Amino acid sequence: MVYFVSPQHRWFCGFSVPDPGSVGCSGAMPSNAPAVTKDFGDHAVVRPNGVRLAHGSPAAFIFTNDSAYLNQEALPLEYGDTLTVGFMTCSVDPHTGVTCSEGQHGFRVSADSYQLS
Repeated sequence: MVYFVSPQHRWFCGFSVPDPGSVGCSGAMPSNAPAVTKDFGDHAVVRPNGVRLAHGSPAAFIFTNDSAYLNQEALPLEYGDTLTVGFMTCSVDPHTGVTCSEGQHGFRVSADSYQLS
């Protein structure tokens, strides 16, 4: 995994490698994010605690274990910088949150809003 954290430590993200891989983030999801079904345990319908973009697929909200994207050694991805791993690129903006994309698919998520494609 290749990890990064937003400058104010609101979002914890990680790229899964090797290619084709995926990228995902956890943090305070927007209140209007749709509920998801846990893919482990009791398979309950819950509020998401993460968002994930898998190679060649649309982005989706997920519920994952608390440490999936958390790494204490992750370096901040500073505002305005980008990080590319494989075919996926992420950036962080103080107003719009984290944006990650691969071709026509991606996500933008902040505590207040989101966009998935």
